[in-house]
Amino acid sequence: MSDFLLADDLSGGLEVGASFRRHGHPVVVPLRSAQLSPQGLTVLTTETRNLPSETAREIVTSLLKEQLSTGGRLLLKKIDSTLRGPLGAELRAVNETLRPPRMILCPANPATGRTVRDGILLVDGVPLSETPFRDDPIWPARDSRIAPLLDDSGLKCDHLSLDTVRRGGAQQQLAQDPSRSRIVVCDAETPADIDKIVTATRAAEPDAVFVGANGLAVSLAAILPTPRSTIAPSPIRVDTLLIVCGTRHPASHRQIERLADAGLATVVTVRSGKFTPTAAAAEIRQAFIQKRIVALRFDPSVLEPSHTLQAFIAQSVATFASSRVPGAYFFTGGETAWNACKSLGGGQLLIHGPWETAVVEAELDCLNHTLAVFTKPGGYGDPDLLVRFVISMMK
Repeated sequence: MSDFLLADDLSGGLEVGASFRRHGHPVVVPLRSAQLSPQGLTVLTTETRNLPSETAREIVTSLLKEQLSTGGRLLLKKIDSTLRGPLGAELRAVNETLRPPRMILCPANPATGRTVRDGILLVDGVPLSETPFRDDPIWPARDSRIAPLLDDSGLKCDHLSLDTVRRGGAQQQLAQDPSRSRIVVCDAETPADIDKIVTATRAAEPDAVFVGANGLAVSLAAILPTPRSTIAPSPIRVDTLLIVCGTRHPASHRQIERLADAGLATVVTVRSGKFTPTAAAAEIRQAFIQKRIVALRFDPSVLEPSHTLQAFIAQSVATFASSRVPGAYFFTGGETAWNACKSLGGGQLLIHGPWETAVVEAELDCLNHTLAVFTKPGGYGDPDLLVRFVISMMK
């Protein structure tokens, strides 16, 4: 039996995979097939974060049926820690295909300020719908309660309270008749809370499927048996770096602006539809003559559809597929990472581990060479994240 993790976008999949890698598990992310690795863990990504609910359900169902037929076992369904995406539709697909006794849903990720109390998702202590995520252009947060977001799953929800978790009553509650509810929404505010949820679940329902963010992955990775012998990956060394920002999230744009203000990078900004991928690639090549670090981004005011921006990125990056400059890439946003890695000719990503919370370092396996790749979710990080990264990696 081969274990796998399932994510709805690449940056999230890499993030949870890095938590398992940190505990010694080899982790592979295939980009052109859904074949599971015979050794270690496989992270499969459906790239369904921004798709219509019914389309996402069909994609997840098809992938799970394929893995079920080959003996694959789903350990964790990674979701966005702010509940973006067709969550109910994807959990419906998991339930209808795998029929797990329980799905343990906990998007808490204390390392990034995401906590759950009374079934309400909080970001740095503020209810989700009162944060900037309420203005997300695709998945605006209209409700901070988790259960209503699952209405289109057709499944009943139960609630595991923080008091029950901390009093040690989680295992007893989960051991009750599983037909009463298929999804259990769990409160958690600290890593210790999540550890208790994972331990209780494994004892009460060993075949339960975990659904959540990296907080769950960290706790689950810590209790799984570690392979007897694994070869530690070689340190990634960076000579030239192309940062590709394909997200509109202001956090990533602030990080790039800080990097430029510090004089550490040349920024190529796409400001209108008349600027072609060929022209962008030419400007990037010219910039590498003067700087070791170049960033490509879109003017946040550009209102082109997401698929248009992603096609632009894929075409721009593809021109560097056979080049040794840049020697490394940093992608912000899972959709950007997915499209760019495939356009570079990558067949799979081998995860090295987390560089920082939610920032993952990996090796892109291309046909005749490998490339260093770093990824982060578009909305993650303080304004100086890229400055810290560049200073540490470009010494």
